Amino acid sequence: MLLALCLLLQNPTLTISPSQGAIGQPLDVVLELDHAPGAGLASGAPDWELDASWVVLEGPEVIAMADSGGARTRVRWSVMSLESGARTLPGLDLMLADGVALTVEGAALTIDAELGAEEDAPRPLPLLQGVTERAGPLRLAHLGWVLLALVLVAVWGIWMRKRRGLASAAHVQGEWARFMVLREFAANVGKDTANESGGVVDVSAELAALLRSAAQHRVTVLRPGQADGEWLACMRGEGEAALADELTPLLDTCEQIRFGGLRPTHFALDELLQSSESVLVHLAPDAPGLEEAAA
Repeated sequence: MLLALCLLLQNPTLTISPSQGAIGQPLDVVLELDHAPGAGLASGAPDWELDASWVVLEGPEVIAMADSGGARTRVRWSVMSLESGARTLPGLDLMLADGVALTVEGAALTIDAELGAEEDAPRPLPLLQGVTERAGPLRLAHLGWVLLALVLVAVWGIWMRKRRGLASAAHVQGEWARFMVLREFAANVGKDTANESGGVVDVSAELAALLRSAAQHRVTVLRPGQADGEWLACMRGEGEAALADELTPLLDTCEQIRFGGLRPTHFALDELLQSSESVLVHLAPDAPGLEEAAA
């Protein structure tokens, strides 16, 4: 009975999203492994042998989570295919810390070809349309139109530079200003078109990035590329255990929404944003004073 339970806990799965894409499109690959506490991956990250038709863009990112009655390890990659057709992402051979060897089956997907189903050669370039040239004497009115066009181009160029300047300024906004924009967007999740592009997932991804970015102002040894577990452990090592305890449930919830299939209710999402706001008000340099935040 105990052996059957161990085998059940150690049944790994490999999923790829989306399961249908195009050549060069980034694909999320997630390995999930339920195991007994202390019996995770022996080497920290699995060694994945892929041929030249695959390109690993990011990863492996290893995330260890406690689960009811055991533990769970999630490993994430971002890959892309250089070939089209019905494909199978190769499986993995895993070695666990307790000496157990496991094999993970590959994941099937479809990669669209660059040509249509009835095409067997590159599409020709469109032909030039017939143009009838007309030449006439250069008149003063023509020069006036040319000068007017130059003035309009100059005005448009100045306006575009100002617009890019405003966009750049918005891009370097502090975490508090970005959080205010995120909270306004989150209020519309589930209404109109906010949910069509995965509104809840977008909110959780941006919120996790904001929390980690704001913490960088206090703990300078943190690195953006670290997994959440390693990142929080580094924070505790620098004497910021209380801050790490505040961030842990927030980042875990964001992780569950992004990769665990969690879809919170509108009230649960609002509670997550309120808890994050109470942390950001102490971390973000552009956050208002406590009295103004309470108002």
